[in-house]
Amino acid sequence: MCQLMSAGFVIINGDSINCYRLQNLFEKKKSCVMKPIITPKIDQNIAFQVKKITGDIRKAKGKHKPTITISREFGCEGFPLANKIATRLSTGKTDWSVFSSDLLKEISDKNEYNREMLESLNESYRSQLQQDLDVLISKKPSDYSRFKTIAQNLKIIGEKGNTIIVGSGGAVVAQNQPNFFHVRLTGNLQFRVNRIAGLFSITIDEAANLVEERNLRRRDFIYRFTNKDIADPSLYHLILKNDFFSVDEMADIIIHAMKAKKLL
Repeated sequence: MCQLMSAGFVIINGDSINCYRLQNLFEKKKSCVMKPIITPKIDQNIAFQVKKITGDIRKAKGKHKPTITISREFGCEGFPLANKIATRLSTGKTDWSVFSSDLLKEISDKNEYNREMLESLNESYRSQLQQDLDVLISKKPSDYSRFKTIAQNLKIIGEKGNTIIVGSGGAVVAQNQPNFFHVRLTGNLQFRVNRIAGLFSITIDEAANLVEERNLRRRDFIYRFTNKDIADPSLYHLILKNDFFSVDEMADIIIHAMKAKKLL
């Protein structure tokens, strides 16, 4: 099943995919391609998300609610898991949100959103945040400033709490944050290749190439700025084999573990 979300993302069988990147997946299948357009409706939705985040941070007044980061090998069920956990933890009084790396990048590309995010923090936390990011980002390639902004907004969103962040190196960026719970999904190559082949209706060979390329790209992106390897198991509180556990089972394990550690 495929449906377009209002924030500029597509859900395919429970996975959130940035619609601007679908071109690379389907250009071999179709003669027409999608162009990367930010419509007023999409921009309005992102602005609403930023307003909600900053409002929640101000209301929290320094109280740290839990945030979950999910890192995954390409082909694992990161978004189905995030959505399942958010549904289970959302109650009448508590609403959990799911943020993707693509949404973080869209927020970070707008100067007015970045100012609004920073201004929602008290002065001492804002200063500490900048110091932490300067220490974290040991390398400064040409696009260093953009990554720093993404990392900054990830930590600010995590400060809000009741949030699940999929991707963006969350476990690296927020490694020492006490309210964060870091999860890594792994799976054997056959499981991941078969899933991607079915998800995008491509051949096994095409899926295998895509899995390899995306895994390398994800690891290189974070390593280039932080000198950290997102596959390092010491970064995570919990590592789960997606080819062994179902989405429901993984959600059960994560929620149970967080309750055991008094995070929920």
